[in-house]
Amino acid sequence: MGSFDIYCALCCGTLYEVEIGGKSKEQRQVRQRLIARKIQELQAQSERSSLAMAGEQLGNEKTAQYTQSENVLVSEEEDKDSWEIQREMDGNSGYDPDIVSEESTKWLRVVHVLGYNPTAMGPSKTYISGEGTYSDFDAVEFSRGDDPNVPQNLNSLDTDWVSCYGFSDLSAFPFHWCCFEILVRVLTGSTDIGQIDKDLLYHVMLGLSPQYSRYLEIDYGNLTGVEQFWDCVPGEEYSVTHPATPGFEEILRKLVEEKVFKDTSTSPLSLAHKVKRDPFGELPFDLLYSILSFLPGDSTLALMSASWPVYGATRHPALWKQLMYWGMPWFWELHKLVEEDNVTDLDYKNLYLWLNKATMPVYGMRGPFLGIANRRRIWCACAQLAEKYFLSFHQRENTTDEDFNSVLQQNQIVQLPMVKYPQSDMEVRTISKQWLHTLEEFNGRSALLETFWSSDDYLMGLTVSFRTSRRPFGRDAATGGAHQHVLSIESSDWISGLVLYMPVMDLLDAHACTAVKGIEVNFVSGKHVSIGSCAGNHRPFMVSEDHYLVGLVGQAGEDGIISRFGILESPATESDVLQTLFPIILHI
Repeated sequence: MGSFDIYCALCCGTLYEVEIGGKSKEQRQVRQRLIARKIQELQAQSERSSLAMAGEQLGNEKTAQYTQSENVLVSEEEDKDSWEIQREMDGNSGYDPDIVSEESTKWLRVVHVLGYNPTAMGPSKTYISGEGTYSDFDAVEFSRGDDPNVPQNLNSLDTDWVSCYGFSDLSAFPFHWCCFEILVRVLTGSTDIGQIDKDLLYHVMLGLSPQYSRYLEIDYGNLTGVEQFWDCVPGEEYSVTHPATPGFEEILRKLVEEKVFKDTSTSPLSLAHKVKRDPFGELPFDLLYSILSFLPGDSTLALMSASWPVYGATRHPALWKQLMYWGMPWFWELHKLVEEDNVTDLDYKNLYLWLNKATMPVYGMRGPFLGIANRRRIWCACAQLAEKYFLSFHQRENTTDEDFNSVLQQNQIVQLPMVKYPQSDMEVRTISKQWLHTLEEFNGRSALLETFWSSDDYLMGLTVSFRTSRRPFGRDAATGGAHQHVLSIESSDWISGLVLYMPVMDLLDAHACTAVKGIEVNFVSGKHVSIGSCAGNHRPFMVSEDHYLVGLVGQAGEDGIISRFGILESPATESDVLQTLFPIILHI
């Protein structure tokens, strides 16, 4: 087997230095022509794919045949163009020197590895090396660093080196440190590397690395430079741009100011009387918002244009502000910007749509968002690792009431079902409470369930009391116009589910609002008790089979009314102490 390159396990980027193109006028023109032709080619491919798909959906054989014959002709033209481009590019390849430089790409050559040491002391057998370099074939030379699990004398050589991917029995996985920091954020929601289970991560990567592979079997995005050797493709400069540009927060602030994303909306436009029938108008607002949380910016805009109820339901700035967390978890500079107290008049909708497009990692892109686009691409690759990581993860320690909120941050509290509309965007706080601590409480103690309601009869809190131990979720006092309802729970019984009721709301009404006005409490014994107004839309939160309800999680705004809601449950266990499940189970 001849020489070859291996690539970063997290970004699939090169581990070598890159080739920077020439600066002469002729060389610049050649690169520009290449990029322009490639962009046209990609656009034409996209259009043909759309046409072919439409023909298949309509069952139109003529359309399909026409598209097929057209593809043959276009393919011949592309082959001719590719030959001409290749002839032009001979001696003129490499990245645009106006975009990247030798200095800006130094980070690519600094390599770490996640490796395995079967002789390591203790239960953990994996290690993260110090800085190293890729030497050729599959080998990385590295310094030991400070991980105690690093082998002390690899291969009996003075210089430590290790074989990567599936080329040896003790394979390691190479990565850039900045890419690893992104993975840490994906897995933990923080920058604390100590929270990573290295052994689990290693085995996840091992399962995605068949023998003789050179990168993991995950989707790294549309990179064309990943060949036997890294190809420095003009137009893909974003793939070698550092994903964590120092000081980008200030750059972003200036860009936003220059774009003048100020909220200049006046009285809302009303076209409700022109709507004949729209199925989206029949959807409860929380389900509609849940749908929007899965859509990219372009699709969200298209849906708003197609449906007036959707347009009306997405007028509130709080939604677009929330979408910046849902849809852009990789953009922490943006999160800091929107969290600033002095930023109150931003047009969050247009800001979101602009940034969603500006940070899309696409061929031929230029400008200040190259690094963020690369980070977005790397985040998506790491998210695929995270999915397999969490599927294999088992929580080994008890989760106490005090650390519920830290667990919730890792599991994206914003994904909890909404039970209030519109959502608050001021002083929103996450609330949680462990109601059940031991099986003794479940099996042999009577309790009280207290519910607290606003002067408008909206739910503000629920509290469970075992004798003198009160465990409040949200509001815990009938003061300031709030009122209380008390329900007894027998010693042989416990809550098996809660059904929350909200009045029906007209999405076409610009002033529409709703929240929880009634609760149906379901018990293990089969008993049902209704509190408040149990009419309109309802959201069931039922405990899974062979599980216990152990607590609640949610959010409340400045008015104290519950705006998001979920339940915590634990599997049936013979232990005297209940352990909450990880990840947290949410019910809609």
